[in-house]
Amino acid sequence: MLSIYHQAPIYIILAMFNLITRKDRDSLLSTPVPNGSRLCLHFASRYCSDLEVIKLITESYPPALLVQSTDGVTPLERAIYYRKDESILNWFDSKTRAQKIIYELERYNQRLRDEVVKCCEARWLMIDDRETVRSADTGGFIGQVYGYAKERAMIGLFWDVLSYVGVQSIPC
Repeated sequence: MLSIYHQAPIYIILAMFNLITRKDRDSLLSTPVPNGSRLCLHFASRYCSDLEVIKLITESYPPALLVQSTDGVTPLERAIYYRKDESILNWFDSKTRAQKIIYELERYNQRLRDEVVKCCEARWLMIDDRETVRSADTGGFIGQVYGYAKERAMIGLFWDVLSYVGVQSIPC
């Protein structure tokens, strides 16, 4: 943050990033300072005038675009307040919009995952072991494979939905 405050050039900040691991960089960029709960991107939106530096920080930790400081201000709003160059404002605006879409999709997918899990649990409880064996008798080889375990019947029922919402399936 001090390098941002003193408007260090991109090659200095990039060299600093290269000295630490990706995990440490994520921690650095996602940890707010105690006074005001501001992230590195908040500082960049106020003090930095180099679009390349802002791009580097934004691309290194995109969720920071949506984080509000204690005073309720996002990096985009801070850049607007401090009258940053139009190219910087446009960058913040487009990336913030994209990050909001990603955030909303993640929330939607999580709700969908939760619903699928509830449906799976309900279906699992409905399947009787005798029912799966009966279906195996009439289903040939495929029916037999799915007929011996409730888990396989459940996964067979929801296979496409689970993969659509990003739930990893384990090969049988």
